[in-house]
Amino acid sequence: MPKLFRFSVLVPVIAAVLLAGCASSPVSPGTPNADVEVETSPVPVSTLPREELVPLVLGIDDIPTGGWTLANVPGDEPTSPPESSAGAEPRGACLLDFTGFIPAEVSSQEVTARFVRSSVKQQIEVGVVGISGAEDVVHEIDAALDDCDGAQSTTTDGERAVANIYEFDMLSEAGVPVEHTDAVCRDFDLSIGSNSTFGSFCFVAEGDLLLSTTAFGSGTIISKVEPTEFAAVVNASAIKAFGE
Repeated sequence: MPKLFRFSVLVPVIAAVLLAGCASSPVSPGTPNADVEVETSPVPVSTLPREELVPLVLGIDDIPTGGWTLANVPGDEPTSPPESSAGAEPRGACLLDFTGFIPAEVSSQEVTARFVRSSVKQQIEVGVVGISGAEDVVHEIDAALDDCDGAQSTTTDGERAVANIYEFDMLSEAGVPVEHTDAVCRDFDLSIGSNSTFGSFCFVAEGDLLLSTTAFGSGTIISKVEPTEFAAVVNASAIKAFGE
């Protein structure tokens, strides 16, 4: 895992310990208008114990493309939410920080599977968590991402971090649709200091289950997981999680 990156599935790319927990700094003009009023939804809560989630996560025999190695044991992740600096606020979806939508108490119950292709510096993480109002969470994330305009910047551990988020349509770009209407997918690139990564992420919801899939490559754009492969992994993960 590259220095300075903490890749979490429910907080793709930049986790709370990296962005939401670091010292505040100015954000670029592309930040959405904070004065816009939004409806307040009930705070999501965890709905399923981790032992019930483990069988719902994509396994090495389920991943539809070759060359991957399972790099962790799903269900063995720490269950305590990460500590953050006092008074730290979520940086928002435009900076790839989704802690404002998914409370730490919920994301800490997530079960993940991490697959790597070390030779080409690629990684895929798939996570499943039980969360009340999962479909509403996806819709809120989608709306927040729609407001992102241009590069977003902040400072973490004294280094400049810049994130860009792009539209990603599975059907038009990968030829494979996401088999659920309650889904949000995007492409992104991120740099922190001299480190760069390029990838895609999807949140898919059904009932009280939230599935997240993040694929990324580090170093150069060449290392990015191809859209067709990412789409195939998302749909295989949905089949495993939702039993369809």
